[in-house]
Amino acid sequence: MLRTGAQIERIAAAHPDDGVIESKYLHVVFFDRAPVGDPAVDSTRFEPDRFVVEDREAFVTHPEGSGRSKLTVDVLERAFGVSATARNMNTVRRLSVFVGG
Repeated sequence: MLRTGAQIERIAAAHPDDGVIESKYLHVVFFDRAPVGDPAVDSTRFEPDRFVVEDREAFVTHPEGSGRSKLTVDVLERAFGVSATARNMNTVRRLSVFVGG
């Protein structure tokens, strides 16, 4: 799940819902490797929560908060056959500032 400073900076600026919804409702799920093939999950069953996969990350939006969401790291790990960890966008942005200098 390791990322370089440049990768963290890119990820911190890449969430598709950034600027549309408060960042406290945005998360990044970091995969240990890029998933291959289509996910084994029907994303519509998690609405209003949603996710977009780009490279080795899933950008997740929990418009009503993540506390009771059924769209969890475990769901994404099983769907994509990867190991993963998640961080809130506020945390990713703080890391970006730290690694960026």
